[in-house]
Amino acid sequence: MEIENDKVGRLQSLLRHRLFSSGLISLLIKVSGAGLSYLMFVAFAHILNAENYGVFAFSFNLAVVVSAFAGFGYSTAIMRYWPQYLAQGRPEYAIGALKMGMQLTILGSCFALVIGLLANHFRIATDRNYFVVAILASTFCIGDFAAAVLRAQNSVVASMLPRDVLWRILAPLCAITVVWGGYTLDSRLAVYICSVVLMALLAFQILIIKSNIIKSVTHVAAVSDWAGTRKSLIPLWGAGIVFAMIQQMDVVVVGFLVNGGETGAYFAAQKTAALLSLVLIAGGLVSAPMMASLYEKKQIDELQKLCRQMVIAIASVTLLGFVFLIFAGNTLLSIFNDSFTSAYSILLILAFGSMIDAVSGPTAYLMQMTSLESIYARMLALIYALVFALQFIFIPHYGVIAAALSNAVGVIIWNCVSIYFLRKRIGVDPSLFGLFFPTKVRV
Repeated sequence: MEIENDKVGRLQSLLRHRLFSSGLISLLIKVSGAGLSYLMFVAFAHILNAENYGVFAFSFNLAVVVSAFAGFGYSTAIMRYWPQYLAQGRPEYAIGALKMGMQLTILGSCFALVIGLLANHFRIATDRNYFVVAILASTFCIGDFAAAVLRAQNSVVASMLPRDVLWRILAPLCAITVVWGGYTLDSRLAVYICSVVLMALLAFQILIIKSNIIKSVTHVAAVSDWAGTRKSLIPLWGAGIVFAMIQQMDVVVVGFLVNGGETGAYFAAQKTAALLSLVLIAGGLVSAPMMASLYEKKQIDELQKLCRQMVIAIASVTLLGFVFLIFAGNTLLSIFNDSFTSAYSILLILAFGSMIDAVSGPTAYLMQMTSLESIYARMLALIYALVFALQFIFIPHYGVIAAALSNAVGVIIWNCVSIYFLRKRIGVDPSLFGLFFPTKVRV
């Protein structure tokens, strides 16, 4: 018995150490990546004129949404399936899950390109090039899956460094080189440059994935469990789509309803507010496979402890960031363009939504890594339908501030409902609320 307890203690110590070290690395990359992302969009704002920058922002955010459709939810699913199958001692199913993900990702990317060609053919909007958007979306789709596989394999640096750091350095540098070469950079060429640079970096990630597989799972024939996968994959896919729309569709809607200058200002405010989500994202990316493993082993107390540690760190850092934006928001917006300081109130509204996310803890990851993916998908769909309706109704009358208010309302509602279901169904509360009113329910 003492030997078994000693083994359990060493395992828990190892998990805590891995969480801390991986989380620290993830946070460092995310923080540096956020700064580089900011500089990347600032660079494009100075290279492009106001109208082209608005179209570039529209295209970029639309590509993120399209990639969520094209990915079939597998960038989230593989972080659950890979550690789950390995924990069950079924490596052949882990390889099969990886194979299914590759097939679906390629299929979705091809479908996005076809839709882009058709959208251009029917000239849905004369100042938009949807095939260019589809190229970037396909690249995002493949990149999201590759990064998720690497995270599931605990290759944190390899999963994050190419897109979060290298891409954000090389893409604007290539754009600046094009301008120095005497070419005029428009929104279409800017999106092409972003796509090509990211494709080149993806090649290195694919090589690392292959190397990891050879090291960890050898001489195992892939077994693809399509029937078992489909049941959980569909809600994960739906949740991923709706989540991407909640995060990115604001700029697309704004781009359809207002001029390029206002779209660019909203985009700058959105990207600035997104800085507050860095700690939550970093913690969720690293802990998602751990959540899946702990839930699979029915170690609910350990899962609650993990969430408690995360939310304290996430909320503390995010609160400091929110205070900083109150005082420095105008300055940060003016770095993009002096006229963008008009979006200061929009910035604070979006930042408040990020604060709600932080104090709620890793609700999105926890629901998708446990057994609540179906509820989460339906919930997000209903809430986003409300947000989408509010934006289309009120933006024409009240301007872009209506888009920000609608977004914040949606974030508050879905976090509250998520916490309710997590407490009721699996007995875990990942929010700060759970520190003072812990749940007693256990599966």
